[in-house]
Amino acid sequence: MKISSNELFETLKKLKKNGFVALISLIAEDLDPNQADDNRFLLTYTLYNPVNKEFREIETYANDELTSVSSLYKSANYDEREIYDLFGIKFKNHPNLTRIFLPKNFEGNPLKNDFKINQAAHPVIQAAEEFSAKFEGEIISKYTPNLGFQHKGLEKSAYNKALGEYIPYAGKIDFLSEFFYAEAYISAAEGIFGIIPLKNAQYTRVLMMELNRISSHLHWLGHFAQSLGFKSQIYQIFSLRNEVLNIFEKITGSRIACNYYVLGGVKEKISNEILNYILDFTKDFNKKLCNLTNCLTKNSIFTDRTKGLGVITSEIALPYSITGVNLRANGLPLDFRKEKPYLVYNELEFSIPTTFEGDCYSRYKLRTDEINISLNLINQCADWLLANSNEEINLDIDLENIKQKEEKAISWVESPRGLILCYLKTDDNGKIKRLKWRTPSFYAVQLLEKIAPGCTLADFNTLYNSLDISLSEADR
Repeated sequence: MKISSNELFETLKKLKKNGFVALISLIAEDLDPNQADDNRFLLTYTLYNPVNKEFREIETYANDELTSVSSLYKSANYDEREIYDLFGIKFKNHPNLTRIFLPKNFEGNPLKNDFKINQAAHPVIQAAEEFSAKFEGEIISKYTPNLGFQHKGLEKSAYNKALGEYIPYAGKIDFLSEFFYAEAYISAAEGIFGIIPLKNAQYTRVLMMELNRISSHLHWLGHFAQSLGFKSQIYQIFSLRNEVLNIFEKITGSRIACNYYVLGGVKEKISNEILNYILDFTKDFNKKLCNLTNCLTKNSIFTDRTKGLGVITSEIALPYSITGVNLRANGLPLDFRKEKPYLVYNELEFSIPTTFEGDCYSRYKLRTDEINISLNLINQCADWLLANSNEEINLDIDLENIKQKEEKAISWVESPRGLILCYLKTDDNGKIKRLKWRTPSFYAVQLLEKIAPGCTLADFNTLYNSLDISLSEADR
């Protein structure tokens, strides 16, 4: 649905009244730097109605100014600041229109097509976030995060690259979710070429992503337990996570930067020996996990410090575009493996667990439940791959002889932290013209501005860790 920029605010206001209460993503692109009228930039607003599970796209054109919709959708606050930072579009009536990733003294807007790189940005600092807070005694009264310390320019890096050249970059967005970002990008690139991977490759990708989901949740669980003072458990949890990384190493040769997916498939078929090893691993894993979680859930200190803390209702979560466990913990079963099935998820049997309390304990419980669901999915995939081990895994693709034309595609992937969205557009030479990442942690950071006030300083670390924020993912 295309509308004029003058109609934007009222149109979105009506749609919100009709149930479209979440702004899932806001994508901007520079169409032509030589445009003198209001058609230089195209902005796409993707809205979601949780009642009838409907998505709606609204497109509008702009030149250098547009009306802010942050008063309608809280998530638009950061989205519009990002667009102002990277494209230079000003949003009227925005409450705090400042740069969000780049330093204040940075000159220009990097995602404009006529931007020339002639200056250095600030250095990347591992896992750093600056924030300011005001207190009334021990109680936080105001919390303001400051992003950008890990901004790697991974959208700008894609410009003018061939589709295959960017594949190694995708996993760098978040080292804890590498297979999910690889799938999001590869799936969008395959959409550009009209490629549908063979079933063997699809089952292999699902298996690797569910292993990655377990690895990510265990990484979170270790840090969450540590934030509550359970020092010994973190070593046991990371020892368990190490078993998953061993499987990655057996299959890909690497434990973290695996770079295993390729256009049309994966780099190498998983051997039957490794598949049987994975099945044995899942049998023992569940018992080990139960022993660990029992140490936490049966401890009154753990339950007293997590139950009732950091309650997030759906009325708070949806306007902030929260997805994943942080949304499902307040009763909404939104999971894009079911909502917009991809690969072979629609052929697999699994449920979407939810809770209704919306507190730190609920988020903990859901992530441990998701590990068990991932184990079930891994077993289903391994069984299918063993039964079909003689089938081909990769398509024979001749990219050089595929006719290149201007195309665009979008992919949706359910990661351990929520929805990853990849928007990809190419020019008529097959080079990347625009790449946009929608990352779940970007919105979870903003949510802290809402839920941190009222929390004590002693409980803030528990609240923060319960959201499973990856700053690398938030900053991109």
